[in-house]
Amino acid sequence: MSSIKSLPNGIRVLVTTPHPVNFFWLEDPNGEQLFVAEGSGWLVNAKPMEKEVGKCGNATLLRTVFVGDAETEEVLRRLKTLESDLVIVGSIIAAQAYPGLVYGLVPAPGFERVEPSKKRMSMERFNTF
Repeated sequence: MSSIKSLPNGIRVLVTTPHPVNFFWLEDPNGEQLFVAEGSGWLVNAKPMEKEVGKCGNATLLRTVFVGDAETEEVLRRLKTLESDLVIVGSIIAAQAYPGLVYGLVPAPGFERVEPSKKRMSMERFNTF
């Protein structure tokens, strides 16, 4: 699949967000610290579902979970059979909806609290649910 990108550290990623991901690469021998992985054009979405879990006085307490669909899950499973070490990168919502199939991004150290245009993501660490 041509949408799969190889990061400079050898990790293979498929970006399923609508925007490119700016990865931070501290150990680049050429001094470059930015590696941009373009989106694959394939978006992984999920639906929020609320479940009432209790009350606090008159307030209703909810737990929101994100649910994927069977068709997307099957495509993701097939992708993982083609490349078992493939890191499918998506939103935190997608990672929650498809645990173990889609992974969320983790900011690189020092980039946790910066505006989105300056955000740099780790290419070694990914969130899973």
